[in-house]
Amino acid sequence: MSTMESNWRRRSDRLVGWAAIAVWIVFLGVLGWKAATQPNERSTYPAFVGGAEAWLANDNIYQPKHRVTGFRYGPAFAVSMIPLAVIPQWLGSLLWSWLNVVALLIGAWLLADRVLPGLEKGKWRAVFFLLLLPAAVRTLWSAQSNALVFALVACAAAAVVNNRWWLAALLLAIPVHIKVWPLAAGLLMCACWPRQLIARYAACLLAVGAAPLLAADPSYVLQQYRNWYALLTGPALDRHIYRDAWTIWEVFWPPVNAQVYSLLQLVSALAVLAVCLWKARQWRQEAFADEHNSASSAARSMAISINSPLAQHLANKSTAVQSDAEWQQSATAYKAKLLTFILSLWTAWQLTFGPGTERATFGLVAPLNAWAILTAVRQPCAPLLMVPASLLMTLANSGELERRLPEYPVVKAIHPLAVLAFAVWMCAFWAARAARSSQSGLVD
Repeated sequence: MSTMESNWRRRSDRLVGWAAIAVWIVFLGVLGWKAATQPNERSTYPAFVGGAEAWLANDNIYQPKHRVTGFRYGPAFAVSMIPLAVIPQWLGSLLWSWLNVVALLIGAWLLADRVLPGLEKGKWRAVFFLLLLPAAVRTLWSAQSNALVFALVACAAAAVVNNRWWLAALLLAIPVHIKVWPLAAGLLMCACWPRQLIARYAACLLAVGAAPLLAADPSYVLQQYRNWYALLTGPALDRHIYRDAWTIWEVFWPPVNAQVYSLLQLVSALAVLAVCLWKARQWRQEAFADEHNSASSAARSMAISINSPLAQHLANKSTAVQSDAEWQQSATAYKAKLLTFILSLWTAWQLTFGPGTERATFGLVAPLNAWAILTAVRQPCAPLLMVPASLLMTLANSGELERRLPEYPVVKAIHPLAVLAFAVWMCAFWAARAARSSQSGLVD
């Protein structure tokens, strides 16, 4: 590559990077203006802060007197919102909206840096963040907590890669006390790293759940947990706002059999667990078998070429250090690979068969969607499947299709169908990756 081409490429990379920064800064400013001047317009913030206000009034946070808040989150989340409830509404709305954006950006950055393959620093990292915004804009604009939930899980994945097990357990426990369904992500990671996570995760779940006891009388706290359970098993089951596999069934083959659908949810969850455990075992064996063979080959080569006992001792010591470094590298690569797979299957399952999936919930897949569309085009890997799926998810996420085409019920099924296409693309991606690895091994 000539010097001129190299300089042009560096300038191009910087230009794309600054473009991504500028786009997000502009969005942050516009979102801040909207949150501060219209805190009650198309925003879930009043519901969040309403739960905290009811808590301060020692009222039922799920059915407070003289008001309707729509609060359906955990008591620990209500307590965490108290600082925003005691400041002016415009300021609280502004800070909450910005918190979600910053959390999503941090989570996406850690995913790109530690977990997701093919997002090396430079132009492609910037393109990833440019693609992230359209998919995440609805959930951020309406001040949903989904961006925060995914950010916490993404940061937990990065902590797993770095062997920060207590931090990972805490980050996985917090979102469970916001929306419950992130429990599935924690359980999948516990299944793949049982010794490191199960006890820590259980302890953190209990600790976060017990935190409200520091802010109120125990009897009041326990009553709020009972109220939360009653809400989740009662009014929260109303399906008119959900968009998932039930919607697909309802649109194409009505009516839906509730018992069969519940069985389908369970079977699909067990299938996701089984596939994750299978891939964990397969990839672990492949990663450490390759590392062991490499270290053994290096040791044999040195033993043959060196005759001096002292030199052989030093060579063996050097080989041991090299083997340890290679083992750490293999472990990191294995965890990143498996976590990409786990997060993809978890989001796909949650958005098709999981509980409580609304239109805004589809912002959950935004970072993975951005990575997938970029990967599909760059490699290429089934771009004719992933690109339309991404566009449909983004378009349906705005809600404009349902508002403008109410006479076409099939529009309601676009979201889950697009997520299923994303899941199919994920299978194609890993199959193609395995095929390339096999071909590379044969060539070697």
